[in-house]
Amino acid sequence: MREVTLSTQKGGINRLRSKGGASPETLYLLVNGYVTTAKTIRARPGLTLRHTLFTAPTIGLTSFNGQLVVFSASTPGTFAGLATIVLPHPSNPALTLAKIHFAQPFLGRLYVVAEFSNGDVFHYWVENPAAWDDLKVYGYLSRVQPTTPNGYYYEASNLSTAPRWNPGETITVGDLRQPTVPNGFNYRAVAVAGTAPIKTSDTEPVWPTSTAPFGPTIDEYSYVGAPPTTTAPDPPTTPFPPNIGGEYDPFPPDQDPRRRGSELP
Repeated sequence: MREVTLSTQKGGINRLRSKGGASPETLYLLVNGYVTTAKTIRARPGLTLRHTLFTAPTIGLTSFNGQLVVFSASTPGTFAGLATIVLPHPSNPALTLAKIHFAQPFLGRLYVVAEFSNGDVFHYWVENPAAWDDLKVYGYLSRVQPTTPNGYYYEASNLSTAPRWNPGETITVGDLRQPTVPNGFNYRAVAVAGTAPIKTSDTEPVWPTSTAPFGPTIDEYSYVGAPPTTTAPDPPTTPFPPNIGGEYDPFPPDQDPRRRGSELP
């Protein structure tokens, strides 16, 4: 079969064939194309397949923060140009996602209603922390996401091996302590004063959390153990004066009239 390039179309679709063969100015069949108003032939525009999304491990598709987003219950996909958000089952991480019922931005986060393979349906309000920055100091429990999102967020945890602060504990220069409630910082004893052994105080200090180099410092007074508090006894109560009659009579009152100053008959 001879290939003919169609540049213009004048006769429409015509399946009649003359003795001389098909005319290049008519069409027998046009597939995946169209005729323009200038009567030229153009190929039908279409989409280029980039990814097959609806296979494990991802499901669903929405847009958020200027990019396409898919969802996974465990392992994020590796599709270029797509962000994957991991939505694990709250109690059974082995379950997979079966359906995304709803996914829309709400108050700066993505609100998602996800159904799992066992029929459980859960609602997620997905955080959207800033991307990791190598020039930023992150505090305890701060959250970030990778500069190239991979479906996970990362939280600064307490990995310090320094012992927790305790009252009345011997301390020397160079010792490290962390607060009884970790805050992401360790604290080093830079100086001690007094007669050894020097001990920590009986009240935990207020720990500073400034990230400025070499400071700030705090003073902690040595534990001394306060002596027991003694209270002087109350003075004895002054007794009432002897009975002199009248308002000082005992109760119940004595019925002897002589006790009330009455004259005897």
